[in-house]
Amino acid sequence: LVLGACGGGAGNHFAAGDMQTVTGDGFTVQMPGKPARETVPIPTGAGTVQASVYTVKNDHEAFLVSASPLPAGARADLKAVLSGGASAVSGNVRDDAATTYQGYPAREGRVPDAQNNGGKGTVFVRVILVAKGGKQVLYHLQYVRKGADATAPALYKQFLASLKIQ
Repeated sequence: LVLGACGGGAGNHFAAGDMQTVTGDGFTVQMPGKPARETVPIPTGAGTVQASVYTVKNDHEAFLVSASPLPAGARADLKAVLSGGASAVSGNVRDDAATTYQGYPAREGRVPDAQNNGGKGTVFVRVILVAKGGKQVLYHLQYVRKGADATAPALYKQFLASLKIQ
């Protein structure tokens, strides 16, 4: 979960007209601008994996999507992924729900009390486990808004619905 992502950039909130298609590692998604891309090591119970992380942010909010290929034989506990991310920002998962996305197991939740780098905010997150062709990839979609217990805008729902796994 990324809270420190907010900061820098324009002072206004993103608008529907800002959305553009982003092609990532095995997916496309609509994000409000051209994302910064980085590779981040993520520790798992089966070893460290390299996640491709795409982030678009401004002073008030951030959109993030990541793709993490999992080692062969790894088992992903999506509930544990959410709670571990919440712990990383000294928060607690609320509205935790198991779901599916494009037929794949998914879990989503909200962290209304996230804290990181001196800031407070609300993190909305969906994690999806895609297993096909003998490989597994864990996708994270996150929206972060400054302010405790903030609400997600319609743009977040558009962001979630736009993900196309290839």
